[in-house]
Amino acid sequence: LKTGKLSLAAFWERRIRRIMPASLVMAAVTLGLGSVILLPNDLQGLGKSLVAHVLTVSNFYFWKDSGYFDGASEEKPLLHTWSLAVEEQFYILYPLLFVILGRIMTSRAKSADPARVLLPGFSAVAVAGLLLSVWMVQKEAQMAFYLLPSRFWELLLGGILACFPDKWLRSSGPWSRVGAVAGLALIIGSAVQLRETMPFPGWLALPPCLGGALLIWALAPDQPGTRSFWVRRVLESRVLVGLGLISFSLYLWHWPLLTFWEYMDAGFSRRTDDVVRLLIVLLAVGISYASWRWVENPFRRAQPGSSRGRVFACAFLGVAALVLSGTWVNWSGGFPGRWADSELKLANAEHEMGVESQEKGDAFEAVKAGRAPSFGSEKAGAPVHALVWGDSHAWCMSPAVAAAAERHGKAGLLTWYPSTPPGLGFVQPASSGLGPRAVEWGEAILKIVKDQKIPNVVLVGYWRRVAKGRLEELRMSLEQTVKRFREEAGAQVWVVRDVPVHQVMVPRALAFHQRLPWLFPDPALSACTTEEHTRANAPFDALFDALKQSCGLRVLDPAPALAGKDGRYLLAADGASLYGDVGHHLSISGALHVSSVFEPLFETIRPDGPKK
Repeated sequence: LKTGKLSLAAFWERRIRRIMPASLVMAAVTLGLGSVILLPNDLQGLGKSLVAHVLTVSNFYFWKDSGYFDGASEEKPLLHTWSLAVEEQFYILYPLLFVILGRIMTSRAKSADPARVLLPGFSAVAVAGLLLSVWMVQKEAQMAFYLLPSRFWELLLGGILACFPDKWLRSSGPWSRVGAVAGLALIIGSAVQLRETMPFPGWLALPPCLGGALLIWALAPDQPGTRSFWVRRVLESRVLVGLGLISFSLYLWHWPLLTFWEYMDAGFSRRTDDVVRLLIVLLAVGISYASWRWVENPFRRAQPGSSRGRVFACAFLGVAALVLSGTWVNWSGGFPGRWADSELKLANAEHEMGVESQEKGDAFEAVKAGRAPSFGSEKAGAPVHALVWGDSHAWCMSPAVAAAAERHGKAGLLTWYPSTPPGLGFVQPASSGLGPRAVEWGEAILKIVKDQKIPNVVLVGYWRRVAKGRLEELRMSLEQTVKRFREEAGAQVWVVRDVPVHQVMVPRALAFHQRLPWLFPDPALSACTTEEHTRANAPFDALFDALKQSCGLRVLDPAPALAGKDGRYLLAADGASLYGDVGHHLSISGALHVSSVFEPLFETIRPDGPKK
């Protein structure tokens, strides 16, 4: 800024030296560990994400891989690299913006200070970026979270601060101390208050970003008012400075270590998670120190005889080697030969849930247009006997209803949306659900049932989560649902009780135990008991029974079909996992195991038709 000169090649060379060596080493080691630990599908995913990471587009990959059933985020070893991809994309575009704005504006004021003429341009771009972020969060939250357009302004704040005139950067003692405290408070307050369900970035990203900018301004080396201020003393303590030195390596290494532990643990040791996590973080600090000392530092400093061309060539070779490795892992299918067929049969239940949906577009728009995926008999003219409505549990239960329908030569329709329980007028706050649009969703489903004269509607939800603290709201919604579907569509409404819930990642826990029984305990020994299930479900089971008497709601219970002989519920049968994930979504095998529960659905007489 002071000279008005910029070398893009020199800038990008410094970025390569700073970022790439430690990043590539971490990626290579992660791939090596994953080849030993991960199941084929998950190793295949790691190979894909590795390629995306080294090509600095992992934010795009994880945005596309962020669906409801795309795997837990805490079990994706390279998930954290999305933010590094955003940063690198910024540092590819930022210098170009710098050059473009600089040339345009200095051509109009050749004698002006470059920093001074860049400030309004950067500020305008930042304000526009913040407004874009706010808009994107409302329209497409996952895209806003992962992609650069809604994040650009956050990183640009540092550039704006660098463009401030010197007299703005130096302040009197009281103001700089206020700025330091305010900045620290904004960052800590955001860390404490932000929740996973809150729309981020958008406006919620403004406080921590402003807090960071205030700290940089207030604690600048030439800021006279904070030279001995307590905020500076805390942040410049030996512990925090030491962590700052290894912070990049710590960022790189902590996440793969934690995810591999979560993956192997599969829920076995939930009681000791905090202790183990602390030990893993301490291990990450040790590895990060080694990475900082023997990888980051040596490569960051220019070596005698190392030309800029050599740096770019080495970077290209490193990227190419990891792209080829990740591609090979992907094309191999994750090397399934590492696992026995019986182990893979158990593990693959994680990817075998629900009936196949013929509706590939947006489910919300499809249902509004009167379309829904069908299941059951494929014979031409097979009557549509039931519509299944609910959240992800409805999708996972749908093979059970489909099998029963097929036995009776009937068809059915499936209307489901993640984190959106069934019930007219019932709204469940959730980042992955429909939220307030659930009201319109329910009305559209009622119209489908009415137009197609479907005699039965089956409600399936994760009632344990839905009804927690909201029993009265749920009661009113279900009463309205039963009444309106009967009076307006002549349909009988059924509700399916929750399946038994287990505290392990069932398919993987079963596969790991079968592979290494001396290391991984038998998950069946800690499966949910009948007593635990009854106690956990008592409040809303009582609600369903009351509604059965008061308004004619009919109740189906899959739990008895999953009962074992030892007072615990089954996790597997005939060598297949009955659950597809963390113990509350049935796999296809699990749904078929309880299919007989839905026989009454096809033996009932259609209730009284619509009242006139």
